[in-house]
Amino acid sequence: MLIVSSSETSYLIPHTPYHFSSDQRPATNVYFDFNFPIVTNTATTTIQQLQVSDFEFASQFTLYPVPTKNILNIESKNGVEVRSVSIYNMLGQLLQVESGSVSAVDISTLERGTYFLKIHSSKGNAVTRFVKE
Repeated sequence: MLIVSSSETSYLIPHTPYHFSSDQRPATNVYFDFNFPIVTNTATTTIQQLQVSDFEFASQFTLYPVPTKNILNIESKNGVEVRSVSIYNMLGQLLQVESGSVSAVDISTLERGTYFLKIHSSKGNAVTRFVKE
């Protein structure tokens, strides 16, 4: 007989760019007859830094208007090519992806709050925050 339960916890520590998640899977093996029971537990903790940038966002891009309600415009400086744009909530969960040469993102479906915008460009990745009103 095998009994397995699973528990996952995810949280963000305030004022840091880190997202922590923990996946715990305690399992118990029970043997009858003359065998001794064996108990095993497995736990995995993942730590990810949300703000992984290859360069400073403001040095290559301008984001406007901030705060915004519906459309977020991205202006490239120095001819840097935008390949895709990803939007994450404050827990680091991916909410939206726009592929191709992106100069504006429709954020009208997002709730009011603060979000991370990650740009994948010809020069690498850059991350910044923006506010949706």
